[in-house]
Amino acid sequence: MACSSSVAESYSTGEEVYEARCSACHGKDFEGRVGPALDAGSQSASMPDSYWVQTITKGKGSMPAQRLTDNEVTMVIEYIRSKIQSSDPSLFNHDFAHELLSRQSSLEFLVN
Repeated sequence: MACSSSVAESYSTGEEVYEARCSACHGKDFEGRVGPALDAGSQSASMPDSYWVQTITKGKGSMPAQRLTDNEVTMVIEYIRSKIQSSDPSLFNHDFAHELLSRQSSLEFLVN
């Protein structure tokens, strides 16, 4: 269920997560629809992973928080980043998200 905070099935790739939970609002090709664009020309493209983790898990503006596992959050960020980087390699801004996620058993600390 895209753009929903309900718990969904388990996903095995970031592309699956994106298609099921993000594309209805952000567009199949990251062009934006109800939600903002996530392509290389977007403001989000240069934001650190910590911004993406918080936005996905807590929501922002009209975007609801998404109930995804830590692994699914990591996979969808990596998928989006890979697509952004393939269109503009200078925008890759990988930071401490992997370390942050590996240190926490869940993202509950971001939700509270």
